[in-house]
Amino acid sequence: MHKPKKLWKVSEIAAHSGLTRQALHNYVLLGLIQEVERTPGGHRLYGDDVFGRLERIARLKRKGLTLREIGERLAAPPKRQRDGHDTQTRLGEVEHADEQG
Repeated sequence: MHKPKKLWKVSEIAAHSGLTRQALHNYVLLGLIQEVERTPGGHRLYGDDVFGRLERIARLKRKGLTLREIGERLAAPPKRQRDGHDTQTRLGEVEHADEQG
C-alpha cells in the first residue's frame, strides 16, 4: 500500500469536493470511503485517493445507482473476462466514455 502524499480531514475534503461533512460521514458509515488513520484528538484522516473515489461515487449516482448499489459495486472484486480485462477496469472505461459523449 502506498503512503498518501497528504492526509485530509473531513472539513478539508468537504471544502475541496463540495460535499457536506454530513454526506462524507454517511459515506463512511456506508463503507463507501474509509479513513486511513486518526489524529490523537480522534479526527478521521483520509488519503489522497479519497477524491478519486468520491468522483467515482458521483458518476455512479448520476447514472441513477443508489448508495447501497454503489457500495456493492465498489466492494465487488474484479471479475476476469475472456479478454483478460477485469470488469472494474471495463466499468471505469464505460463511465469515462459516457462522460465524453
